[in-house]
Amino acid sequence: MLSIDTLRRPEYTGGNRCGPCTAVNAAVIVVAAVVVAAVRHRSLGLEDRFLHVAAAGDPERGRE
Repeated sequence: MLSIDTLRRPEYTGGNRCGPCTAVNAAVIVVAAVVVAAVRHRSLGLEDRFLHVAAAGDPERGRE
């Protein structure tokens, strides 16, 4: 089993941390979170629309 100690790299932490690299990593995480949220929001909207149509029938038919 992989120990967390094998992942620690003290030469890249503390005072040795690269500021621009940390900023880029944070920006990548934020962009990924926004993309995931957008995809989930869009898919939830489609699920709501599908469930509405499945439960009530064709919404265009009621307008005739």
